[in-house]
Amino acid sequence: MRSRLSQTPDDVSLRCLLWRHLERRGAHAEAARVLEHLATTPCPHIDINDRIEYLSRALVIVKALTGSR
Repeated sequence: MRSRLSQTPDDVSLRCLLWRHLERRGAHAEAARVLEHLATTPCPHIDINDRIEYLSRALVIVKALTGSR
């Protein structure tokens, strides 16, 4: 999946699949980074509502990580 991402860095659906996969695997920090990338990367296919959702999800993940330490 990561090699495909390097070939198609603007593939939003693949990045969405990646963050969900990472979260299910327990790689929460990596999932949050992918979500942040989705929210902040210039891409005409991602509207403001999706960006807010990605940032919100990343924030929830990070807060859960820092709260569990």
